[in-house]
Parts: sequence; structure tokens; C-alpha cells
Amino acid sequence: MKVFLRFPVYDHLDRQLSRWWAWLEGSRPDWEKQGICFHSIDYVYCTAGPDRARNVCVLEFLKTDATHLWMVDCDTLPPYHLAILEEARDKEASVISGVYDRYWDELGICAPQVYMKVPDEPGKPPGRWRTVDRAQWPTGSLIKADAVGTGCLVIRRDVLEQMAWPYFEIIQLPGQELRGEDFVFCSKVGGVAVMPVYVCKHFRDVDLSKYRELCEYLGTANLELRQVRAEVERLKGKGRRGG
Repeated sequence: MKVFLRFPVYDHLDRQLSRWWAWLEGSRPDWEKQGICFHSIDYVYCTAGPDRARNVCVLEFLKTDATHLWMVDCDTLPPYHLAILEEARDKEASVISGVYDRYWDELGICAPQVYMKVPDEPGKPPGRWRTVDRAQWPTGSLIKADAVGTGCLVIRRDVLEQMAWPYFEIIQLPGQELRGEDFVFCSKVGGVAVMPVYVCKHFRDVDLSKYRELCEYLGTANLELRQVRAEVERLKGKGRRGG
């Protein structure tokens, strides 16, 4: 397989992702021995939004002879291994996604970006989705989902060759909720395969003043822990001297 790896950048490239990129460049010869070659690795900068950035990645990919497009968002950090590419190389799945969480401000929880369609109900807008909790995932190296967050996505070439422009777009139909480019793409390809063990980190910038109370609590807890440890060491020393 020949992989075209792109980082769609519409804000800034996270520094931890930069370190991962450096690791990948250094380990490329080892992966090539296992049949995973890289056509190129680069970022695509586009301030017009994530949908435009992803579309630019697709257009650049289709000009090459690469077999798979791998897109990793600028705020997403894959694991330090390439099991998702090994899966794409060895299995028939045409679109495979890694897994990462999203923080829902309105609910105050983190949940995986793995979604299933919700049946339409009278009195509620159509086209709704629900996140699928990890405890509800079926067992297996790959699971099927109606939609995912596309921050770590491997797409086989023939899938994109059969699609019409635009590949990614943000849509809001009358009477329906806004559908991000992730959901629209997944709908176009009929759902995607998710690799539960390929767990990515997902970063966001936060105002630390919001967490002042938490920081103060953790500081107090750490101080108390250090005091306990010092007392334990004091008692250990006293016991040794007494012996």
C-alpha cells in the first residue's frame, strides 16, 4: 500500500502532533519493510474551514498514484503505531476510522465520536444522531458506525474516485439539525468501519481560569500526599534506627 498522509490545518498544528510526525518520519524505513510505504507526508493549510481543508487533501491525493488517503486533524494525536494502516492493508474495509472523544459543553461529559442514526419521531427534527457508548460496542477488530468524527480517517482510493464533488460539505436542510462535514461524508459512503483499539487523543484550548477551583483542589491534595509520604519515610527511618 502507498499512503498519502495529510494534516488538514484550519487553526494550528498541535505541538504533540508535530512530535508524532517527527516519530513517523524517523520510523518510515521500518514500516516500508512491512509493506506500508508513504507517498508523502505534509499538511494542508486552509482557513476556510475543515470541510474545505479536507476537500483540498482529497484533490491533492487524487493527482498521485497513492492507494490510500490518511487524514489526521491538526488537533488529533494518533497512537505511536500504525495498526490502522495494517488493518486497511489486510482487510476489505474501504474506510476506517480511529477513535477519539469529544467534550460536550452542554452535558459536561466526554463521549466517543462514534454515532448511529436515530429513527425519525413525530414532533422532532429528522436526521438526528446519537453517540454510541463504548460499553455498547460489539466485539471485533472493526465495528460498523453510521458516522464518526473524521479526525483520523483512512480512505481507499476507489471510494473517492467514485464520489462526486464536494467530498466533504456542511449542510443544513430545512427543519433539520446542522450536519457537519463528518456526517455528510459518512452518509455518502454508507457508514464507516471503526477500529476501537486505535484510540487517538483529541486536544482543545481551554481557559484555565475556569478550572481554578480544580487546580486549587489538586494543589491541596498533592500537598497532603507529599506530607503523608514524608511521614511514612520518617516512620520508616525511625523503625530502622530502632532495629
